[in-house]
Amino acid sequence: MPFVGFAFGGLWAAAVALRFNLTTAWYVRSIQVAAASERSEWPFWTNKRLLLAFVYSPETLTAESDSPALREAKIRLLEHRATLPRRLKAAIGGAIVAIVAGLAAAIAVALLR
Repeated sequence: MPFVGFAFGGLWAAAVALRFNLTTAWYVRSIQVAAASERSEWPFWTNKRLLLAFVYSPETLTAESDSPALREAKIRLLEHRATLPRRLKAAIGGAIVAIVAGLAAAIAVALLR
């Protein structure tokens, strides 16, 4: 029975992470399209510096030389990035609740036998 709690906890955390990552990919793609329209590129997925900046110092992703369209796309990504702590709390909290519920169900079943 506890396995069910662990499974649901893992599925919950995976679903939260997947939704965040898919949304991030969509925003990154919009930045890449904006950069391509200006005959430039923004290699987010292959540039370790950009990936680390996204996690640790997202405000460094914008530059003074960005065009208005590119800056707007980057700002949308930064606004999305600002939701990361809340989503991490939701993923961890949901996983913990599912695990505790699975353990409680196992204890209840054992006590009722």
